[in-house]
Amino acid sequence: MLIRNYMLICLALLSWCVRAQGDESSPEEVKNLFQELEKNNAAIMQEIEKIKSSLTPKELAAFNRAVEDTRQGLTSTTVTIPNTTTNLILVYRMEHHPLVEEWLLSGNEPDITKQPVDAIVNPANQHMQHGGGVALVISKAAGPQLQAHHSAHPAVKPGTAIWSDSFDLKENGINYILHAVGPDMNNPQQRAEGERLLRDTWYNTLALAADIPSIKTIAFPSISTGIFGFPKDRAAHIAINTVVDFVQKQAPDRFEEIRLVLWDDTKPYYINALVDAGLLPEENRLAIPTESAKPSYWQQFKNLFMNIF
Repeated sequence: MLIRNYMLICLALLSWCVRAQGDESSPEEVKNLFQELEKNNAAIMQEIEKIKSSLTPKELAAFNRAVEDTRQGLTSTTVTIPNTTTNLILVYRMEHHPLVEEWLLSGNEPDITKQPVDAIVNPANQHMQHGGGVALVISKAAGPQLQAHHSAHPAVKPGTAIWSDSFDLKENGINYILHAVGPDMNNPQQRAEGERLLRDTWYNTLALAADIPSIKTIAFPSISTGIFGFPKDRAAHIAINTVVDFVQKQAPDRFEEIRLVLWDDTKPYYINALVDAGLLPEENRLAIPTESAKPSYWQQFKNLFMNIF
């Protein structure tokens, strides 16, 4: 058990180092690192403490977040948006690794409500009924006060965002929920303006966050790519390009971190969008499945069910 804990700490350290380099290490390099570190348990802890003592407060916070991500079976890709002080972080589930036991990596999709941020973004519908997907995860974690707060709220236009208290999520250190209403591709009118509406959703949510001084870190899900049926490839490129453009032009020194918390079905699209934006090298590009732009019948059924109930 002691060795296992040391290995997890070392894996977190490796994760932090990879983030700083913006690169991936091969399994063989990881194995060699572990073998070297396991030679002497005392040396492991001494080296870790030595490294931690040399870190700046910001770097130490990043290291501690890497430790927590590892405990949750998560990893990430981090880039710094050029000419800004903002780190853009993609958080996703760790893939199988031969040196890490399966129980560590077989958890659920990343939980946005457990991210170490000041605010999280809820991919809401127009009527603020948080009944499925990430919205339901957030609603359950925030407690019944959130849905009660929105019970009589007027409809919110697609492409816009509003904010609310985080209620029970304050226990996780999250103080605000920003409710972003992306385009529903099952709606013919919204589908016709889908790209503009999605771009507006990201822009207006970032602008809303920028107007709240205490928000320095924020976590987004992938907006409109669930039951709303927006094609994931286009959604990822719109998201990355809008975030980069907004931060560079409107808020170069405003945010410390913008996190994109991705489920398995969206991860490759966002990684590739970073590559296409010139923020990651070409070798980081991932293979992605072909996808129809039209929502599946199952997606349409779920959307109809939510609209009725």
